[in-house]
Amino acid sequence: MRRYPLINFSTFSLTEFCDFIADRLYADVQQLLDELQKNFDQYPGIFEEEDNKRLLPFLFLQLSDQCRQLLRLETLALFPHIRNQLKNGLSPAISPKTMQQLEQAQKVMLSHSWRIGITLNFYVAKNNRSVPEQIIANDLHLLSSLLQDWVNLVQNHLFEHTATSNTTMES
Repeated sequence: MRRYPLINFSTFSLTEFCDFIADRLYADVQQLLDELQKNFDQYPGIFEEEDNKRLLPFLFLQLSDQCRQLLRLETLALFPHIRNQLKNGLSPAISPKTMQQLEQAQKVMLSHSWRIGITLNFYVAKNNRSVPEQIIANDLHLLSSLLQDWVNLVQNHLFEHTATSNTTMES
C-alpha cells in the first residue's frame, strides 16, 4: 500500500492532480476495499466479541458503499468537469452546492471509518486476535489512513484551486 509523504502536491497542475488521484489513490482504495470484502466473505463472524460479529461487517459494507459512491462522483463528474474547463481555457470552478455535496459525502465516509475504529478499539493490537482478525484490523487501519489522505488532498488542493473561479459545475 502506497503512502505519499514525499510528494509535493502544490507543484501539480490540476490535471496532474486529478490524474494522480484517479490513477493512484483510487486504485489503492479499491484494492483495499476488495481485499477486505474478500476477507469478510472468507471469515464470516470473524471477530470474537459478540457485537463485532454483526456490527463490523455491516459498518464495513456502509463504508465500502460510501467510498465507491464518492469514487464514482469524482471520477465520472468532478474530474471530467475540471479537465473540460481547463481544456476550454477556463478557470475551473465547483459550485457551492456541488462542493457541499462532496464535503458531505466525505464526512459520511470518514464517519463510517471512525465508527469502525471505535468498534476495533482504535486498532489497538490485541494478543488474543486470530491471524485473519489481525490482518483485517490492519487493513482497516490502512484504509482509514488512506481515506483521510484522500479527503485531505481533495480539500486542501483541489477545492483550494477550484473554489474561487466564476464558472461553476452544477450537479
